Amino acid sequence: MPGATALPVLRLAWRPERAELADALRVLRRLNRGRDVRLLAGVLAVGAGLWALGLPVGSALPFVVVPVVLVVLPLHRLAARLSWRRNPRLRAEHVADVVPAEGVRLAVGDISSTYRWSAFTGVRETEHQFLLTLPRGRRTSVLPLPKRAAAPGEVDALRSVLAAALGEPPRR
Repeated sequence: MPGATALPVLRLAWRPERAELADALRVLRRLNRGRDVRLLAGVLAVGAGLWALGLPVGSALPFVVVPVVLVVLPLHRLAARLSWRRNPRLRAEHVADVVPAEGVRLAVGDISSTYRWSAFTGVRETEHQFLLTLPRGRRTSVLPLPKRAAAPGEVDALRSVLAAALGEPPRR
C-alpha cells in the first residue's frame, strides 16, 4: 500500500527481575479470578449445606477458612519468590524478536520458541511490561515483554506492533 509505514521488527533483550514476575502473577490472578470465585462459592455452599443439615460446621471450618484465605490474600509475591528460587532459567538472558507479520521468537538460554500471533488472546499493559496472554486449558498464562528491554523510544513502536498484530490496543 503506498504511503503505509511498515512496522519494524523489534529486538528485546533482558534479564528478568523478580518484581516483573510478581507483576505478571498479579495480572494472572486477576485474569483467572473467575475460577477462584467459583471455587470459593462452591466451598461456601458446602459449608452452608453442612450447617443446614445440622452437622457440626466447626469440624469443617478449616475446609472453609483455608480456601477463603487463599482466594482473598494476594499470594503473587510469595509465588514469585518461590518460582524465582526454584527455576534458574527465569534469571537467564531472554531475547525476543517481535516480528509484525509472524509473531514473537523467544530465546531463553539455549532454548528458543516461536509464537504466532494467533496463539495470543490479547495483551495487557502494566507500568513496566506488556503481557501477551496465552490460553492454557481453563486458565491463562502470559508471555512478558518488559518495556525496559526496548531501545529508547521503541516502547510506542512495540505498543503499535502489538495493537496491529492482535487487533486491539494493550489493556491496562
